[in-house]
Amino acid sequence: TVKFDNSASAAGGGAGGDAGPLTTPGAGGAGGGGGGIVAIYARVLVISATGTITANAGNGADGGTGTADGGDPAIYSGHGGGGAGGNGGIIVLVYNSLTNSGSITATAGTGGLGGGHPGTGAVAKTPANSGSAGVIYQFQLSL
Repeated sequence: TVKFDNSASAAGGGAGGDAGPLTTPGAGGAGGGGGGIVAIYARVLVISATGTITANAGNGADGGTGTADGGDPAIYSGHGGGGAGGNGGIIVLVYNSLTNSGSITATAGTGGLGGGHPGTGAVAKTPANSGSAGVIYQFQLSL
């Protein structure tokens, strides 16, 4: 008996920016979704050249840009943080014979960029954390 726990939960969203006088803060970016679980049990498993099996995570969204204070492009309110990337999922393949000409992936999502603005004194768009790569289990059974 094997129990697989999905570690591919959704990632955290970015924090919203602080408001200043006469400004609107940027919203935080949403976190990327997890890759989920894919399990395939087959005697003969064939993945063609264009075939894919994926449990890839979603990318975090970019944070929003704050608005200018009173129309002055040099004075902006806080910018929202980027959302974190999701964790890759879990793939379980159980087979007697595997022919793989395609791809099997469980990749991590990338973090979204923090909000920024094009005005004077622009801030760097710092990326949020990326997720962790998923896991691929392959079991070949003799029949």
